[in-house]
Amino acid sequence: MKRGVLLVACAVLLLAGSVRGEDEPRIFSGPQVGEKLVGFQVQGVYGDAEGKKFDVVSDSQGRPMLLVFVHKRTRPSIATARALMKFVEMRKKDKLFGAVVLLTDDLTATAAWTKRARRALPQNVPIGISVDGLEGPGAYGLNRKVTLTVLVARDGKVAANFPLVQPSLQADAPRVLASVVKLIGGKVPTLAQLGVRKRRPAAGRGLSPRVQGLLRRMIQKTATKDEVETVAKQIEAEIAKDKATAKRVGQIGRRIIDAGRLKTYGTPPAQAFLKRWADRYAPAGSQPKKTQPKKPATKKPAAR
Repeated sequence: MKRGVLLVACAVLLLAGSVRGEDEPRIFSGPQVGEKLVGFQVQGVYGDAEGKKFDVVSDSQGRPMLLVFVHKRTRPSIATARALMKFVEMRKKDKLFGAVVLLTDDLTATAAWTKRARRALPQNVPIGISVDGLEGPGAYGLNRKVTLTVLVARDGKVAANFPLVQPSLQADAPRVLASVVKLIGGKVPTLAQLGVRKRRPAAGRGLSPRVQGLLRRMIQKTATKDEVETVAKQIEAEIAKDKATAKRVGQIGRRIIDAGRLKTYGTPPAQAFLKRWADRYAPAGSQPKKTQPKKPATKKPAAR
């Protein structure tokens, strides 16, 4: 992979995480804490359940339950669901029940996809496709704008609710499992215990979670001009505190600009701030360029 493409990819990953800013409005999806879970039908995809309908809530029989609705099938969402269901496998002796529900507007195509993605999906737990379409069970009030809705329940009632817009396995799985542990006891496992391989440090490790969250909020396509300006002021306050933060924010903007992708990030007001910070803290031409290895000198054929 070329250096320029790699740097842009790192910037995209940085701005696409799931760390939530402190002042970000709360997002709702699904039944809230204390509300009762009503039964709903899904179509099974594997084993004896393939092609058959079953009720996830009824099958839980009031046991502690970890229920994951997959609104959008992405690598982070599937990886997060797999890690959560791995925990269910680990705690079966404690009667923990878990299930994954795929939401889709094309049941047939999604069933075919599950066959191709079998090795990536969670193992040894019920996986079903909602028969209620992309919206899911009508009584649940699921939010189509999120990627995962994770519910923790016991005795048929919601104990915790996690609407994840941009799931992060490293950040969200421990948070969700902490709420499960409150119900069944024990300890939150490490990612390694969940079968997650250790990742290399992210390119954006020089930024605090707060600044990362603010940047992601600023580049939301739905953000109004006033919202962008409010968040940008908070970012500039963080920049003023730390030169390293200023440099990293500038570098992110510069890499996006140099890749010709500025217009794909947020609204025009957000793009203007990214350009301003890039020009101020990482001017064009200031980024180190990868030096090309010298070609070995070709020897001239010896004269006869």
